[in-house]
Amino acid sequence: MSKETYVTGDIIETTGGNYKEYANCLEINAKQIIQKADKITYKKPKKFKPKTDLLITKVEGPFDENNKLVNKIGFRKYYTYKATPSRKPTEYEIKMLKWATKSDDGKIKELGGTTSANQLDKEGKLLINVAINQDCEKARVYAYFKKAIEKSSVEVNMLEPLIIYVCGYWNKDMPYAGDQWNEKYWGDKMKNSSKKYFNNAKQIFLNGAGTWHSQGSTRFASGQKYAENRYDNVQSKLYKEVFQTKRKIMIVSYSMGAAFAEGMLKILLSKGTKVEKVVHLSPADTSQFSANLPDKTYQIDIDWDPVLMYKNADDTTVLKGIKAAGIFKNPKKDEFGHMYTKEEDFVWKWFEDLELVKFQFLNEEVKTYSTPSSGMGYGGSSYQVVQKNYKAINILNKTVFERVMKNGEFYFYDEKNKNYYTES
Repeated sequence: MSKETYVTGDIIETTGGNYKEYANCLEINAKQIIQKADKITYKKPKKFKPKTDLLITKVEGPFDENNKLVNKIGFRKYYTYKATPSRKPTEYEIKMLKWATKSDDGKIKELGGTTSANQLDKEGKLLINVAINQDCEKARVYAYFKKAIEKSSVEVNMLEPLIIYVCGYWNKDMPYAGDQWNEKYWGDKMKNSSKKYFNNAKQIFLNGAGTWHSQGSTRFASGQKYAENRYDNVQSKLYKEVFQTKRKIMIVSYSMGAAFAEGMLKILLSKGTKVEKVVHLSPADTSQFSANLPDKTYQIDIDWDPVLMYKNADDTTVLKGIKAAGIFKNPKKDEFGHMYTKEEDFVWKWFEDLELVKFQFLNEEVKTYSTPSSGMGYGGSSYQVVQKNYKAINILNKTVFERVMKNGEFYFYDEKNKNYYTES
């Protein structure tokens, strides 16, 4: 394809460097050509070599704030990534570099706002700070100019979640209640099941008990104060494991520890902590606090529970603001049901099924209930209710719920029909 330039006036060009023209044929038509030079050399024409396409040949990272390469990263925490270009980029090309991430869903998502964030270091590498915001176990970070490819990326692993266990009442003179608040407070079966569920081995054990007669509101405030103090102390274990690393958190509480856990959780959330799930086992004083994460909080109770018959005598049966709650018959049929919710693996299986269970509508019927005469001149009465019947599906462990509250609806077990029902 030819290109012609027509000039009707004067063109004056001054250059202090070299001026080069490459062409197969250079045609000049003029009345007069004047060349002034100390030397004119005629050689075979050179082929024009345009700049090669700029590519990313390697991506490195993640590097922490001390420029140290790390193996695992925290959630929503920024780390530095370095991209090696195939040649030195121009200032304009630096701004054209794009970055993207891919999480467990397999979708590559371009990061916005990286134009002004790209930097060229002394080694000729392009740098940027990236945080992984998707919920995943592994991710991949891409650097590219045209298209994101695996060759120009690096895989990163997320830090394993941390389980925070918050104990309830303990007394060294009452072994069945728990004679110490640390790891030994919890049954091995319970811990192993929860660790397997969360795919994790990192744990912290906290004391959320208070005194036997303490109020839920008091323990809630204690949990807040505890988290605030630990956030201000950069040397504390909670600061290093939670606030500094920004790993995902799972909270498992027991009995009187539930109020403390929710108070602590309120502060954790205000500091940007990623909390994956909250499980309250036999929570006490349930009317005096509420859940901070309605879509991620679950409650497990056992029947019968002599401890909560006292502690929750004037409280609601279900903690306000939770996603699901289930009560289950004590399979051992003894008076130690309250203790089992922190000890036994069958309790954790209850939680797993509570989380998964769905209720499939079968039919509805009208039922009539009657009250007998008082025998003092007052006649009996009757009333009708609409009963809807459901089948429990999506259960892994063959759990039978005595009663379930899920997504705001209560379902009751019908022992005769082996199904569940709701009543208007």
